Amino acid sequence: MFLMSNTPGKTLCEFEIALEDFKKNAQLGPDEAEEFRFADLNSLRSTIKRIQTEQEAKRRMRNMKRLEPFLQIMEQYGHAVDVFVNTSEILAFVWGPMRFLLKVASKYADALDRLLEAYQTIWGELPLLSSFQDLTSGRPYTKTILSWIYHDILDFHREAMKYFRGKVWQQVFQAAWRGFSSKIDLVKTKMQRNYNLLKAEASLAQFEEVRRIHRIAVDEFNNQRQAELDRRQNYVTQWLCAPNTQGFQEEIAEARICADAGSWLVRDRKFTNWTDPHFCDNPLLWVTGKPGAGKSVLVSCIVDEIRKSQRLSRGAATQDTSIAFFYCKHKDTSRNSFLAIAKGLLSQLLDQNKHLIQHFYEKSSNCGEISLHTKVLAGELLRVALRCSKRTYILLDGLDECDARERRYIVEFFRNTVEALPTADMDSIRCLFVSQDDREARKGLSNIPSINICPSDTKHDIHSFVRIWKDKIEQKFGNLPGMRYDIAKIVTAKSQGMFLFAKLVMENMYEQTSVENLISELANFPAGLDQVYARIVERILNQTTSTRKSDAQRLLQWLVCAKRPLKWYEFQATNCVDLNGDDYDPKEISQMIWRENPKDICGSLIDHHKDGTVDFVHPTARETREVIPSESHFQITCLTLSYLNLPPADPTADAEMTQQALMAGFFAYLEYAVVCWSLHLQEYSQSPGESKNLEELGEELEVFLGIHYKQPAPDLIVPNSIKEELSIFDRFDFHKELSQAVTWSRKQLGAHGKPLESEHVLDLLKLVQRVRGILESSGESQLTGEQRASLKALYGTNWYKCSRTNCFYFHHGFQNESQRQQHIDRHERPFFCDISDCDFSSLGFSSKDARNNHMLEIHGLDIDGDLEFPEPPRKMQKIKAGSSQHQCDVCLKTFTRGHNLKAHLRSHANEKPFSCTICGVSFGRQYDKTRHEAIHVGEKKFVCFGTLKSGATWGCKLTFARQDKLADHFKSKTGMQCLRPVLMEERQEATGGSSKVDSEGAGATSGSVEDDLAREHVLFLQHSSYIHKPNLPTL
Repeated sequence: MFLMSNTPGKTLCEFEIALEDFKKNAQLGPDEAEEFRFADLNSLRSTIKRIQTEQEAKRRMRNMKRLEPFLQIMEQYGHAVDVFVNTSEILAFVWGPMRFLLKVASKYADALDRLLEAYQTIWGELPLLSSFQDLTSGRPYTKTILSWIYHDILDFHREAMKYFRGKVWQQVFQAAWRGFSSKIDLVKTKMQRNYNLLKAEASLAQFEEVRRIHRIAVDEFNNQRQAELDRRQNYVTQWLCAPNTQGFQEEIAEARICADAGSWLVRDRKFTNWTDPHFCDNPLLWVTGKPGAGKSVLVSCIVDEIRKSQRLSRGAATQDTSIAFFYCKHKDTSRNSFLAIAKGLLSQLLDQNKHLIQHFYEKSSNCGEISLHTKVLAGELLRVALRCSKRTYILLDGLDECDARERRYIVEFFRNTVEALPTADMDSIRCLFVSQDDREARKGLSNIPSINICPSDTKHDIHSFVRIWKDKIEQKFGNLPGMRYDIAKIVTAKSQGMFLFAKLVMENMYEQTSVENLISELANFPAGLDQVYARIVERILNQTTSTRKSDAQRLLQWLVCAKRPLKWYEFQATNCVDLNGDDYDPKEISQMIWRENPKDICGSLIDHHKDGTVDFVHPTARETREVIPSESHFQITCLTLSYLNLPPADPTADAEMTQQALMAGFFAYLEYAVVCWSLHLQEYSQSPGESKNLEELGEELEVFLGIHYKQPAPDLIVPNSIKEELSIFDRFDFHKELSQAVTWSRKQLGAHGKPLESEHVLDLLKLVQRVRGILESSGESQLTGEQRASLKALYGTNWYKCSRTNCFYFHHGFQNESQRQQHIDRHERPFFCDISDCDFSSLGFSSKDARNNHMLEIHGLDIDGDLEFPEPPRKMQKIKAGSSQHQCDVCLKTFTRGHNLKAHLRSHANEKPFSCTICGVSFGRQYDKTRHEAIHVGEKKFVCFGTLKSGATWGCKLTFARQDKLADHFKSKTGMQCLRPVLMEERQEATGGSSKVDSEGAGATSGSVEDDLAREHVLFLQHSSYIHKPNLPTL
């Protein structure tokens, strides 16, 4: 195999091709490449000797002799390939990367131990090349096989170097290296195959067959590895449950109709300093502006500019730069807290730094949280992610949209994170805060550089924006030559730097129905944002028909009072309820649903987003005087209860009625109604208003409880807060049932969200389950393409949803059943094995202890014992005279005896003073050393053997020194055959004797039985006493 080089007329041999490939993909810096080029075996041995000396001084020897087989093999390898190629640079790029790995890993004992173990695993059992016949005797393909060996060594070093690079490699090493174990196994297999090929003096046909097998194995490995990486990233993405920040960015960017919007900011010295790619002396920057000044648009411009200047594209980062941003939103729980911001930033940084996947996956699968909901863990992950790149830009827009407590936490977290950076990296994290300049903001941001958006800054941008809208208005109404008004100048001057003001005014003018009305608007020009809102609301509510006015009023009420952002199809379904109607007619449902676009109903006052949600154009629009919250909550509560009282929502409704209602779109509002009816009732009960409203609501509640209250119902303990809240209903006969129903509803939204079936007070969740079952089966039924498209328009595309009401995916859902089932499994068994090829990496465990026991006993990994980097200082707190408490300075755990504290401190400092007297391997505990030495002395207490109840025996009688090794044996195909009689006997007892087992364990079983046995085998490995009993039978 030859390749043309960059030098004309020169070709590269197989070794040089492998070396060029390494240089290209290893991402070497100029200094590293130069250092590697001049590396040799002597310099490597000097480095090894220095590391040994340092370890000996610290009494932390790591058995560096494990490197010797590799060094000897490579030394002889150099002599073998010297005939084919100049080996000076070829071998230099073996010694150089190895020296780099050892120097970096030597700073952290556990990392060095893992690296040495990898060298021993791959090369420890390979014979020396001198044991083969003369490799230079002209045998065909010898050169090619030797080049394969070289390529595999470079490939191992290239990938291993990834785990020892970056500022946070210590924090992510444990998880990342576990993911590397499969690569180590592959390199070992390839090495053995190549050695066998050299030894066998293969023919041409054999050589080509091995080459084919080699390619298939590599392709299969890469595909499996990528599939597992994708699975883990999807798992983490679901666990983060982050809002679609990129979607918001694209929407805002599309709203920028001016090509050079925000160009004034590029000329600001503070901003150019903040974006300087080489150095920034103030990595924190605060941009302020009054409401409606176009701050979000400005942030979107900055995001695009940074991406452009750093050659970033969506979802991909350069080697040195990452960028993440977040748009906060008032009263949206998914966008107005530190946790929401952390989720959004982590999701983006994960897309740009794929090496974080393993670390994030282990954190998510070990924490037991179905989704990230603790600030401590979010902060821990975010600190790691922020430092992954040489430079990370963070942009946080709308901090004033968060409440005061969250805002303080957000500012303190990012300020502390940036200010804690070492001097050499002081500008590696750049953070831009964007908010109003109010008292709360000044508390945390007053002493950092700031840029205040002034009217003079945005005047040009607003004028350009207004001129574009002026042209649109003239296209609609025609040229207005006789008009004495210059719309563009008037709006620009009156806006006083407020983009929102200009936008609303121009859109309101465009929505006028005649030139006369347009001129009237200009003649009575609004003086401020409040007047603009008032004009728009007045125009909306002064519709030509009372129906359109009613629709607009209802939509505004929902936008002010909704407990979560609603999709438009959910809004549409609320119109199925006619509070003034007497009868329910299923044929009229589809006729009652809104068919218009929401902007046709409420105009420029609202936005209809790409994800289907509908919201106000700006948080300031929420304070419209036309909506009285207490009255609106009353209306919504009555509507919701009436909806749940209609015949399709009755648990006794027949299948035909349910199907008809489903196809008409009736059930699009069901999930919100089931979750939020009690929340709107709570809002109303705090200010109930007129007594006639209470009577009307009481009637709806009485009917609602009569339909949905279960008999007999459990007797729940009602909190005093709920008793006080519902005291206005004490005079009604149903007040006890109502208290029980509200208590049950709130419990559904609590931390667990899934009480036992016996604890259900209402039948609402059964109703949801029944409707969802019909909708899901519709995807597989014989529906026409038009019918299926209609259902997607009425219910969205995510039909497969979580059953827990407190879960985001209860209303968001998934696109297929497989995704939903994986999500539900995480609710039930949220702790997962970290080893990718283990069955329990997907099955999971119900508790953290069960998972940790599995990791220790099956895989030999002590998860709780994994070290944190860097190593903490080894010191003890001084003990006062007479004190019986000895406290650890690291974790604050206390001990009654000093020697227990010393032993505990070794777990933090990775001290391993107990060495094997035979092979020298070190351990942190005497017990671990004793257990290990049993392997050498031949003490084997664990036996694959036992007696069945029938008197027959089972097992192969192999003996093992350790319990976990016996467990590994049971996991193998041979071990499964050993266990087969046990499984068959247990199955026979469970099925009443329908399966027969003979003395050899051979059972006459069907294919389904074989499948059942395979599943039972997995469960057996976790729970069986045959593995976990310390007193296993011995021969």
